[in-house]
Amino acid sequence: MTTSKVSAKGRPASGRLPLRAYIGWFALVFGFVSTVSVSRLWATSSDALENEVKAAMVFNFTKFIEWPTASFTDSKAPFVVGLLGEDDLTPFLEAAMREKSVAGHPVRCIRMQAHKASENCHLLVIARSERRKGAEILSKWQRSGVLSVSTIDQFVKMGGVIGIVVEDKRARFEVNIDTARRANLNISSKLLRLARNFEDHIGGLR
Repeated sequence: MTTSKVSAKGRPASGRLPLRAYIGWFALVFGFVSTVSVSRLWATSSDALENEVKAAMVFNFTKFIEWPTASFTDSKAPFVVGLLGEDDLTPFLEAAMREKSVAGHPVRCIRMQAHKASENCHLLVIARSERRKGAEILSKWQRSGVLSVSTIDQFVKMGGVIGIVVEDKRARFEVNIDTARRANLNISSKLLRLARNFEDHIGGLR
């Protein structure tokens, strides 16, 4: 399994995409958020709209990640989304995942408990309610085929794979490529180019 190298060709000297280019690329790649919705989201400061966008981001991450074949018992096995903890985003995640599929596998959302790390899932979303135990939880759940995602501050520094952050009134995300590799997750360079810490990945990919 290989990952294309990320190139900085065509990017501004500062290494950051201009706002217009960022929104256009984001809309093109993810296919779920428009310039209108982004403007409306931050103009109204609606918590519901913010959570809708974040939930959609989480689902759309799966379109740019490959899981190990051994993660599924067969072609009809469900893609399990483990929801650990509870916060305002949790119900929006359940709605965003409803009747969806990932690589042909039907999505199934289940509530996880931190002390039951033996349970299997492909996508583990850790709620902000678990922020004090974030590092401890990750140490128990870091295994092959598990994509960990959260809006907890400094999540990727704790060892999470993808952390969603709000910067300059925009929902963005960070990626811990080393953790992803240890979990045998193959992340597309298209997704990495959009990461807030994009520059950290240049030259460091397989």
